[in-house]
Amino acid sequence: MTTATSATGDRGFTLIELLVALAIMVLIAASVPVALNRMLPGRRVAVAADRLVADLQWLQSESIRVKTPGQLALLPDGYRMDVGPRKQNVSLPATMRVQLRARSDERELRQLTFFPDGTAVPARVSMTDSGRDVDLEVGMLTGRVNKVR
Repeated sequence: MTTATSATGDRGFTLIELLVALAIMVLIAASVPVALNRMLPGRRVAVAADRLVADLQWLQSESIRVKTPGQLALLPDGYRMDVGPRKQNVSLPATMRVQLRARSDERELRQLTFFPDGTAVPARVSMTDSGRDVDLEVGMLTGRVNKVR
């Protein structure tokens, strides 16, 4: 049976070996928050974009179901969905910026509309947070929402 021995041949670890191991663990522990801070904005944008895709799909299906146009309007702190008697506000993180533009000429839109036949105003939604961004496109004939990047 073999046991771990230190450089001096004694059983156990020397103080220097323990200090080196502790210093390595401190360096690793210190780098974790830095890595998380770099990943968080990208993750926030991805989660918000996924939520917006789901909300746009819900808005389109509700518009078809209640046979009335459904609209998404941008708010300073998020967006609002209106379809028939239902209105729903969704808040976004304070650092996130959302732009709604026409797909054809890039002019800014005040709202995105889904019609009762399933079609929509063709639009591009850009979401940005701390330099990370995601673009969504809404098709005119099908109202389909696709992530562009």
